[in-house]
Amino acid sequence: MTAIFSPGRYLLCPGAAAFICLFMWSPRAWSIQASTEEDGRIRGEVVDHKSASIPNATIRVMLGTTGSTRYRVRGRSDGSFHLNGIQPGTYTVALSVHGFREKFVDNVVVNTGREVDLGRLPLQLAGCDAPWIICDSISTEPAPNTTVVHGEIKLPLECSVDIDKGKLLCPAVRGGPSPASPTTDHSSDFRLHVGSDHHLYLEPQNSARLAEPNSAEADCGGAIFLDRSIRVNGLGPGSDLCVRSSEGRYAHIFFTGEVQPDSRQIEVYYVTTRK
Repeated sequence: MTAIFSPGRYLLCPGAAAFICLFMWSPRAWSIQASTEEDGRIRGEVVDHKSASIPNATIRVMLGTTGSTRYRVRGRSDGSFHLNGIQPGTYTVALSVHGFREKFVDNVVVNTGREVDLGRLPLQLAGCDAPWIICDSISTEPAPNTTVVHGEIKLPLECSVDIDKGKLLCPAVRGGPSPASPTTDHSSDFRLHVGSDHHLYLEPQNSARLAEPNSAEADCGGAIFLDRSIRVNGLGPGSDLCVRSSEGRYAHIFFTGEVQPDSRQIEVYYVTTRK
């Protein structure tokens, strides 16, 4: 049996019987965007795979075409949430909470004076590689350690990452140090850049490949690796993507901060494992 514990609460969660899963809460201050007119409303309930309520989730309402957060609210202790004063339009709703993968509900149409009920929205548990998660084997046999490198990276625009070493590669700055250029360094695996459509992208480099965010299993099983740029604005804590590096290793990238269209850098936690 696998269990998730938090202050004053625990949840039983699926997984191999040989593991215990723990995570820590990191309280933050939250606010609801004010509106002078109550146009439309959105409500729903955040639950786990067994339909048990998940308290204190973060709910973001984004313009679907831009990934820009327009409204936000913190879920209640019973897992429910309610947003008022939503201007008419088509939105994407994102839900996140520590210990679970971020969930997106696309094409939510809000009309003046009407309420949209999204119902019960189940979140998937994060994997053992995710930040704030500790998976301890209770087997008599120690679990093999396949991690090569892990840590946190703040990746600025036009910089790249060698994910095999956890090394940041940025263009030389006049009057400053002259690191290898991310466009010529053959160890670079991906870079952050602004596309012609003004969205933020991670672009694979050399022979590295990226999977779509949140498309693989929690341990990157079943990942489909692509040789094209992946849009990242609109993603937030709980979203993840898988990387096959230029050296053939596998890495799991976890977003630890919200990515807005005008973000100048992204914050991620990564775990790179052996081939």
